[in-house]
Amino acid sequence: MAAIKVVAFDIGGVYFRWTHGKYLRALRGKTGVGITKLRGADRNHLRELHVGTITENDYWNEFCKSIEKKVPHAELHKVIDKNLFAVNKSVVTLVRRLRKNHKTALLANQTPVLDRLDKKWGVYKDFDYNLSSHIVKLQKPDPAIFKLLLRKARVKPSEALFVDDQQKNIDAAKKLGIDAVLYRNARQLGKELRERKLL
Repeated sequence: MAAIKVVAFDIGGVYFRWTHGKYLRALRGKTGVGITKLRGADRNHLRELHVGTITENDYWNEFCKSIEKKVPHAELHKVIDKNLFAVNKSVVTLVRRLRKNHKTALLANQTPVLDRLDKKWGVYKDFDYNLSSHIVKLQKPDPAIFKLLLRKARVKPSEALFVDDQQKNIDAAKKLGIDAVLYRNARQLGKELRERKLL
């Protein structure tokens, strides 16, 4: 078995705790619109935002059309930045321990929100490679984003490990020969990393 040289991490649901319910409730408080309608509006153009084919301004314009309310974009930015993510300190500790002897990569379906989170928490400094979808214009589970990781890190599939909380993304990585861990919690992840002698 080849030695792992790079470990790639998802962001939402792994490095950050995913607090989508809190976000939707905060949006409801700001807009007066029901959760079901907000959830649909939130998803409508998210993929395009992830891969950069529309701007945040375009996304929020479409969002407001969907909920049939005009809300200042700055107010919507505040809601998403304050309520969608919370740092998972236990995972951040694992990432930083790994970096002592291995390369790390950020491999996430994300929007420009992540740039603002980086300014707040210094996310990017924990990774040698930043493959956020809004930057590389590719999105998981597209095999192309995993192949880009391998090229950037200059490793074979057997020399990479991928951590994500979505089974479809884990399956996509494994199809390419990349080892992968389905994230459940920090304790389980630490155990998986120790079993692979990475910690």
